[in-house]
Amino acid sequence: EAQVMKRQKKLISLIAILAVVVAAYFAVSHFTDDGTDSSDDGQADYIQVFNTSRDSILEMSWEFYDNRYTLVRDDASSDWYSPDIPEAQIDQTYASAMLSAIYSVTATSSIEPADELSEYELDPAFMLITVTLDTGEQYTLHIGMYSSFAEGYYALDNGAEDTIYIIPSSVFNAF
Repeated sequence: EAQVMKRQKKLISLIAILAVVVAAYFAVSHFTDDGTDSSDDGQADYIQVFNTSRDSILEMSWEFYDNRYTLVRDDASSDWYSPDIPEAQIDQTYASAMLSAIYSVTATSSIEPADELSEYELDPAFMLITVTLDTGEQYTLHIGMYSSFAEGYYALDNGAEDTIYIIPSSVFNAF
């Protein structure tokens, strides 16, 4: 019986110590939260690289492995077609996925000032994506190599050589 009492006292002591440690953890985490989380939904911060309305994009073209592809939106039907191959039936689901990927491009981080562009396969770029807006303005995104460390592709906004962005793979994969 004396041995059972010792075990119970040890167990109670261990439970009390655990309760103190847990309480201390929550107190420290509560008081050290400085409230700098910029989003209420728990999403990571991002940098807006390009943003327009989906409807303002009239043409999407991309260059990849020395091949150029172009899709144009038909004014009457709003369907996408290839002016280079008018008889081709364009899967509108793919065109919509491309549009979704390019109308609002965000980056997870940036490198300023941009170092040697060739180190990131941005001189020349691995892929170029150009959109033409209903205003006639064109926007080009230069995409370089994939960074497994940053989990994204290096990119230049409109060919500006002062900032390199890390954009998600979804932009590259859509095209």
